[in-house]
Amino acid sequence: MAKYLKIVAGIVLFVVFAILMGRFLPTPVFYSDFMCLYHALLAWSKGFSFYDFAQQQKLMFETTQFSQPQFNIQLFQYFPYPPWYAGFTFFLLWLPYDWAYHTWTIINVGLLVLSANLLSARQNPRIRPLAVAAAIFYFPSLGLIVVGNYTLPVLLGGALFIYAARKEESILAAVGIALMTFKPHIGIFMALFAFGWLWLQKTVFARNARWMSIIAGLILGLIGFMIEPQWIISFPRSIYLFQTSSYMHACTYCISLSNILMGLVNSQANPNSSGLLSLLLLAIALILVWLRRTDVFSSVEKMMSVAVALTAVGLSYMVHYDFVILLIPLLLLFFREKNSKARFLYILLYLLPWLRIFSDLTGNIILTLTGIAIFARLLLPDDFLKRLSQSKA
Repeated sequence: MAKYLKIVAGIVLFVVFAILMGRFLPTPVFYSDFMCLYHALLAWSKGFSFYDFAQQQKLMFETTQFSQPQFNIQLFQYFPYPPWYAGFTFFLLWLPYDWAYHTWTIINVGLLVLSANLLSARQNPRIRPLAVAAAIFYFPSLGLIVVGNYTLPVLLGGALFIYAARKEESILAAVGIALMTFKPHIGIFMALFAFGWLWLQKTVFARNARWMSIIAGLILGLIGFMIEPQWIISFPRSIYLFQTSSYMHACTYCISLSNILMGLVNSQANPNSSGLLSLLLLAIALILVWLRRTDVFSSVEKMMSVAVALTAVGLSYMVHYDFVILLIPLLLLFFREKNSKARFLYILLYLLPWLRIFSDLTGNIILTLTGIAIFARLLLPDDFLKRLSQSKA
């Protein structure tokens, strides 16, 4: 119990630190994802629904430096995420918008650093700072930090689950799965694979972790009812509104294999128009995973890495900063690999997304190909690259 009290105390102290540091940073004026979170919270605090988009838009003009004629509605997105996100970020309402924005930025950096530390927990202490630096300077990470996106709880959930499984900490494993639900369309495969892996294990840890995960899910649901009494209806409805919004129809920069393939025949391809193709590609990917299921679920690291890669390959709606979750397989594969040529391959896959600074289209294709390459590598035998290099020699 003392250990978990220290963890809670550490979280509280870090949030206080983030609030204090955020007070002194200058405020950029641009559209950001954080606008959606902050004004969803603000509307909720004033008695409106967490998913009342019209009220959120009205409040946005009151709290930011944008004037209504300058505002492009397509750039102010719905906030179609579960209500417990509000339950764990409500303290941001205590701060003015600009202060809250920088506090959230510092928190995101903290989540990124913690994730890298958990993933590199078994490495030499001299290597771990390099893992942290690699996580921060990964191209999707920087984009996410700038716009204040919400994907990092999912990354932390995956890293925490791996750490907890190694240490056989059932409570931490349940917290990891719970964090994956904060951005459900990004974390769904990770959460399902994690729970499936626990189900296949016959240990006391796995049994306890399963029950803890169920309890954690019930707690999140209860928090949801406290924040949004009709969230079971309003949350799915917000997802539908988001999917049918003008933003989604105009989202030609959304990244997915299906979107890129559809773009070859239709320059205006978007996640809605490529949905059927995405389902087909996802079905093929799931069949490949099923054929290799024994190997996929042979270790917690392999299982989580495949779940992440499957997300990158199979989803029809991702943007470049969502690919931050690829840090899990990239770091784990790099740490495990002893072959210097293979390590160079992972470094190359890590660096290639920086090509997006020259061209959005090129960068989008590179991120998708990175996910495909990692997915293929994980489904191939572990010694495949070694045998390949030996055959060429």
